[in-house]
Amino acid sequence: MKKIIFLFVLFCFALESKGLECERVKISTPCHGECGSFVDENSNGICDLWEKYNKKRKSFNEKPQKKVASREKKEFKVLISSPIKTDLESNKNDMIKPSDLKKEEIKNKKYEKFFKYGILHIFTINLVLIIVSEMFSQSFYPLVRLFWNWVLMTSCFICAISGFFMYFDILTDFKKNFFALHMQTAVISSVTGFYHTYKRFKCMIKIK
Repeated sequence: MKKIIFLFVLFCFALESKGLECERVKISTPCHGECGSFVDENSNGICDLWEKYNKKRKSFNEKPQKKVASREKKEFKVLISSPIKTDLESNKNDMIKPSDLKKEEIKNKKYEKFFKYGILHIFTINLVLIIVSEMFSQSFYPLVRLFWNWVLMTSCFICAISGFFMYFDILTDFKKNFFALHMQTAVISSVTGFYHTYKRFKCMIKIK
């Protein structure tokens, strides 16, 4: 009998050491001495076993949630605040307006178009030839007149044919070449046409 009592005491001691001698520790409401296993060493009126058990459970359940919550707050701040900051900083650093950039880009493209396909060079050569022909017009008038007539007729013809081919998509593999010819001969025919008009009006009003 003594052995049985001794084993029972050891069993109770083992349960006490693990904090499982009372099932009321798992209840959410605090224990205030409703059972015979009530222990209150800190004299706060709540069972120490219940406090110990629920303290462990609370620390186990709440700490990860706090970490997750803090991590979510940091990620939320990064997602929300950082783009705004970068946008504000970029707006402060970018002193050039988008409209100014667009105007500058259009201006650069215009300068490039003057030199593309040799348009500026053709225009300059055409003007030089007109000046030279005016210098020798009295000595070689029939030859000069014939030369410019052929230049005007040929340039107008090539300009018209190349434009016709582009409009109706004829020989599309050479479309870029047709466009270059169209622009080049348009410059020649325009300058030559103005020169031809000037000569005709000069003869009509008899300018000496």
